[in-house]
Amino acid sequence: MLHILFKFYYNLLLFSAILVFDGSFRVNRGDVFTTGLKYNHTAAFRQKTEFYEKAINTALENNAMNVARTDVSGFGEGPLINVRFRVFLDMRKLPL
Repeated sequence: MLHILFKFYYNLLLFSAILVFDGSFRVNRGDVFTTGLKYNHTAAFRQKTEFYEKAINTALENNAMNVARTDVSGFGEGPLINVRFRVFLDMRKLPL
């Protein structure tokens, strides 16, 4: 029975090697909230999304995390930018 459970757990690890984390942070200085950040179809939203996705990826990769994907979902309602994001980490390539 133990062998079956171990094999099941091992197979589960092989097939679900992506961990998903939701997070948020607030930008207090250095960036300005505009009304274009409220709507995901604007150019301002797309530009900030790209900027913060790169920043999040860089921060995680500098700490030995292998990022499979990062999605920024929003910036809050103002007056400060509140970045909401989801990170997908590939656990197969993380150092143990």
